[in-house]
Amino acid sequence: MFRWFTRMPLSILLAITLHLLIILAIFISFKMNAFSPASEASNTPTEQTIQAQSVPQSAIDQQLNRLKSADAQRDQTLKQQKSEAEKAQAAAEQAAAARRAEQARLQQLEAMREAKQQATAAQEQQLKAAQEAQKQAQKTLDAQQKALEKIQQETAQADAQKQAAQAEVAKEKSAAAAARQAAAKAAQVSKQAAEKASAEKAAADKAAQAQAAKEAAAVAAKEATREKSAKEAADKAAAEAAAKLKAAQDAAAVAEKAAVDAATKLKTAQDVTATYLLSL
Repeated sequence: MFRWFTRMPLSILLAITLHLLIILAIFISFKMNAFSPASEASNTPTEQTIQAQSVPQSAIDQQLNRLKSADAQRDQTLKQQKSEAEKAQAAAEQAAAARRAEQARLQQLEAMREAKQQATAAQEQQLKAAQEAQKQAQKTLDAQQKALEKIQQETAQADAQKQAAQAEVAKEKSAAAAARQAAAKAAQVSKQAAEKASAEKAAADKAAQAQAAKEAAAVAAKEATREKSAKEAADKAAAEAAAKLKAAQDAAAVAEKAAVDAATKLKTAQDVTATYLLSL
């Protein structure tokens, strides 16, 4: 609690003290009015009032004037106390306004302090971000430098390989020229060999055609013999089939005659049976 009071502004402490003094003054004024002569007179018993009727008029007037003076003084005191109370109220309002202004100023200062802290934090973050970006840029620059050195090395190696390839190509061209000469010579020899082979192939084809004609004639003779044998076998089979057909027709005729005889016999038996039954 004491720490809280020590942290309060001086204007607020003065306003609180003034309020307490005003309340104390009003309390003391009420206590004094409670013990004023008018209140004592009002609290006097009725018997004393009856006894006061025997007092001279001058004493009564003097007492009345004293009471009026006390009332006037009391009214003046009340007016003064009211004026002081109004002044105290105005001072209290001014103190309250000052307190509110002080609180607003404190809030404004607190907001400014927070804004400054936020701005400082933002600046620190921006500074850190800038430092980090600078580090990243330095890393990128180093990587690019290394990549450039690597490219230069690869370019040098490529140049060396290109020179070696050019030498190899020249060597291959020389070998190709020699190979073409050898190929031309081989083509000449191959042409002569082909002509010889063509002549040999023509002779072989002619002999093969003669052999094929001979074999075809043999095959044709063999085919004719086979067709003759097949025709004889077919004629024999046809004769056998005709004989079998005639035998089947004869058997069918015999079977048909037997069936007719059986039917005749059955008809005769039925007639005999019917005649016998009729005779009975």
